[in-house]
Amino acid sequence: MQFKPGYVAILSQVKFFLTASDTSNFRNGNLVFEGSMDGITYTNIYTVDNNVHGGWNYYSWNSTE
Repeated sequence: MQFKPGYVAILSQVKFFLTASDTSNFRNGNLVFEGSMDGITYTNIYTVDNNVHGGWNYYSWNSTE
């Protein structure tokens, strides 16, 4: 997803759907969500772990700022 230049977006949650057969393929670091401020340099913001399951999966960040 790319945001319009000059605008600010805050990501607070990722939500993704996996079929039951997909879960074994995406465990232990095989699925990573990344973010970039410039479209060139990317930073890992969430790596899927062993808690992934078939169906909708969610991960939320709690803001402390």
